[in-house]
Amino acid sequence: MTAAQPPSGIRLFATDLDGTLLLPDGTIGQRTREAIDALIERGIVVVFVTGRPPRWIRPIAEMTGHHGTAIGANGALVIDMEAEIIRRVHPIDPVSARATADRLRAVAPDITFAVEYATEGLGLDSSSFALSTGYVPRWEIPPGTEILEPDVLFARPGITKLLARPHGNHGHDADTLLDAADRAVADLVEVTHSSSDDVLLEMSALGVNKGTTLAEITRSLGIDSTEVVACGDMPNDIAMLTWAGHSYSMSEAHPAAQAAATAIIGSNAHEAVAGLIESILAT
Repeated sequence: MTAAQPPSGIRLFATDLDGTLLLPDGTIGQRTREAIDALIERGIVVVFVTGRPPRWIRPIAEMTGHHGTAIGANGALVIDMEAEIIRRVHPIDPVSARATADRLRAVAPDITFAVEYATEGLGLDSSSFALSTGYVPRWEIPPGTEILEPDVLFARPGITKLLARPHGNHGHDADTLLDAADRAVADLVEVTHSSSDDVLLEMSALGVNKGTTLAEITRSLGIDSTEVVACGDMPNDIAMLTWAGHSYSMSEAHPAAQAAATAIIGSNAHEAVAGLIESILAT
């Protein structure tokens, strides 16, 4: 990891949202909005890369002027921000989902599950969420959200993200649970987390993460990893930060994300990503 230096020859700029591009209140600052617009005017491709499901991406599309492409659900989805359409889905197959749940029960017997679903070719609001009995969501869920038995939860097609939360005296924090889960299910799914303050596992299909889907997009555009800048702050960003030729982590990021990046910039509260963009455009 080195001091932040503005790279040259950049053709694609990829950034995580929460904790990275967005302000702490979840909005996009005016300076950041102007910086994104300037990237696009320069002809640089912008990709928003997030763990969010499609229905939580519409506000981002609106705040950014419906520009660019988004990668959602930690790599499981590719979203057209202008059309607000899910263009690509990399789902977890039901057999792998069930086997993953079985193994995780050995890690934390009281673990509970929830699932995000999406369908290729449909709009952002078509995505859905369902949970098993006892699962406590991180965010408020809408009335009418389905509560299903695990066998039903895992049998439906289009599983883009499998969520798992332990209860009781499990003895884990977010990082130790991730380590234990990775040892248990690394041959079945990709497992990560996006918050040190919440003991919650996030899983996508095996071989699918932010980095692999970003690489998929760049290949389709004829862009090399050396021409890519990526910004992030949490373990679910590590694959992207490692893959990109130029990667930047936030000053308040998870230590593993900082270690994966080539440089550290400032805080999202001070719009550090906007500052990085400005320095890139000045080269």
